Amino acid sequence: MEKPLIYYAISVFLGCISVLLLFNNILLGAVFTASFLIIIFINEDSKNFIIILLFFILAMFSFYSYFTIDVPENIKVRITKKEKYYCFGDYKGRNIFIIGKTKDLKEGLKTTIEGEFTRDIRYSSGSLGSFKVKKVKGKEEDIVYNIYNFKSIAYNEFKEQLGENKTAMIMSLCFGETKYISNSDKDILKKLGVIHAVSVSGFHMAIIYKLLERVLGLTLAIPVSFLYVILTGMKSSAIRAFIMIIILKLSKKVFRKYDSLSSISLAAIIILLNKPYYILDIGFMLSFLSTLGILLYNKKISRTLYKLPQRINSCVSLTLSSQVYTFPYMCFTIQSFGLGFIIGNLVLVPLYAPIVLLGNLAMLLIKIPFVFKIINKIIYIFLIMIEGAQYLLSNITPDCIYIGEFEGICFVIIYMSYVLYKHGYKNVKYIPLSCIMFLILFNYTFFPSIDFYREKDYNITVVKYKFDTIMLCNYESNAGKNILRVKQQVKPDKVITNIKNNTKINLDKNLKVYILSCEKEPNFYNERSMENENKYSKINILLKNKNKNIVFTEKPTSLKIPKNNYVIINLKEKNYTDILNKRYIVVFNKILCLK
Repeated sequence: MEKPLIYYAISVFLGCISVLLLFNNILLGAVFTASFLIIIFINEDSKNFIIILLFFILAMFSFYSYFTIDVPENIKVRITKKEKYYCFGDYKGRNIFIIGKTKDLKEGLKTTIEGEFTRDIRYSSGSLGSFKVKKVKGKEEDIVYNIYNFKSIAYNEFKEQLGENKTAMIMSLCFGETKYISNSDKDILKKLGVIHAVSVSGFHMAIIYKLLERVLGLTLAIPVSFLYVILTGMKSSAIRAFIMIIILKLSKKVFRKYDSLSSISLAAIIILLNKPYYILDIGFMLSFLSTLGILLYNKKISRTLYKLPQRINSCVSLTLSSQVYTFPYMCFTIQSFGLGFIIGNLVLVPLYAPIVLLGNLAMLLIKIPFVFKIINKIIYIFLIMIEGAQYLLSNITPDCIYIGEFEGICFVIIYMSYVLYKHGYKNVKYIPLSCIMFLILFNYTFFPSIDFYREKDYNITVVKYKFDTIMLCNYESNAGKNILRVKQQVKPDKVITNIKNNTKINLDKNLKVYILSCEKEPNFYNERSMENENKYSKINILLKNKNKNIVFTEKPTSLKIPKNNYVIINLKEKNYTDILNKRYIVVFNKILCLK
C-alpha cells in the first residue's frame, strides 16, 4: 500500500462521519460504516485492513467521547472568546457556551466556575451546550492568558497609531482577529477572493516561520512558531501549516524524502483526533481542500500557463489549483463565489506579505516607542496602497455570484469526467459539454420575470433576466429569517435593501427597473399622486422593457393621460390579504401571471 497515511487520514475522517450519522440516524450510520469496512476488506490485505480499521475505530471513539463527556457543576475552563454578555470556553478540549456572571472573565483566562450546565449539542461548532455561571471561584493567569492579553495591548497601541479601520486590517492579517473588520470591508474582500489571506493561514505561517528560522535557527524557530499559533487562536489552518512545516524540517534532519500528501494526511489525523467536529468546520475543510488542490494541480496548471511571465504564472496557477476542490465544497456550503479572485490574489496578496512581517515585528518592539512609531509609519504606507488597490479592483470586478448544489454537482461530474478521461475512458469527453449546457439552461432566464413576496413585515421583489437576478427588499428586524429563506431560494446576484425612491437598476440595455416608493411620482411617469401607508407592503415598480412600460402597484392607479406604451398591473385582488406571492413574465410585450 503506497502512502498509507493517506488511507489512515481517510479512515479517520470517515470514522468521524459514521458516528455523526449514528447519532442522527442509527440505520444510516450502520449502513455507512458497514459499506466502508466491506470496501476496505475486499480491496486490502488483512494487515492493512486491521490498521485502517484501528484508525477508523479510534476516530469513532474520539468523536463519541468528545460529545458524551459529563460536565459537572464545578469546572475549570479556558475563556477562548469574550463578548459583552457571554463567553465561549474550552473545557477539557470541548467547546461550551458560557452565560450568567461573565463580567469579570477575560479572553485567555483559565478560571474555575460554579453553575448549571444545559446540554445542547451543536455538531458544526463542537459546542456541548451552555453553562450558566453562578459563581467565579478562581482565576489563573498563565502564559496563554499573557499571550491573549498582549494581543489586546497590541490592538490598543496600533489603534492609537493607525486608527480603527487600519488596525482592523493589521489584527486580521497578523493575528487572525477578523472580528475587527467591518462587514462592508469583508464583502469587498470576499468579492476579490482574498478573504482567506486576511485570516491566518498557511500563507502567514510560511512567512513567519521563514523569518524566524533565518533569525533564530531551526531549534528556536519551531517553539516560537508554536507560540504564534497560540497567538492566532489555534486556528485549524495555522495548526495544519505548522505540522507540515515541522515534518518538512524533520525529514531533512533524518535524511528522509518529504512527501507532501503524507504530510497533510498526518496533519489531518492529528487535528481530527483532537477536534473531531472539524469535519463540519468550513475553515478546516477549505484549508485542507485548497492545500490538496495546490499539491496535486499547481505544477500541472503552471506547465499549461508556461507562456505567462514567471511571477504571474506562479500566482495564477496557485490560485486556480486552490479552487479545484474548494469550489464544489463552497457550492454546498457558503454558496457564494468572488469572480475577482484571480486579480485579487495577483495584486493584493503580495502587498499583504510585508504587512504580516512588519505587524509582527512592531508587536515585538512595542515596548520601544520610537521604533514602534517608525514601523507603523511604514505599515501606514502599505495600508494606503492596499486600500487604494482594493477600491480600484472592487470597482472593476463583478459582485459575488451565488452558487448552489446544482453547480456543485455539475462541477464534480466534470472533474470526474476529466479523471476518467485521463485513465483512458475516452467516451466521457462529451459529458462536460452536457453539464455546461445544463448549467446555462438552469441559470439563464430567456424572458424577463418579476416575483413579488409580500407580508406584513417584509416586502421582496425579485427581477430575473438572462444571467442576472436582483433582489429588492425592505423589512423589519424580526423578518430576517424570512428574508434569508427567500434569498436561499432565489440565489440573487445582488441584494438591495433600504430601497429609496427613484432607484434605477439596469439589468440589460433593453430592461430597466425603477423603484417608486414615495408620495409623488417621478416625471417620467404620468400618474396621480400615491400615498404609501406601509413601507413594507406598498411599493411600486416600473419595469421598462424596450418600448413597453409596465407599472406594478398595490394601490389603484390610473394615468392622467392614457398612453399605449403604459400598462398598469394591480397586484391587489378583491379578497386581498397582507400576504402576496405572484410571478409575472414578459413574453414579447405580453404579460403573463403564473401564480
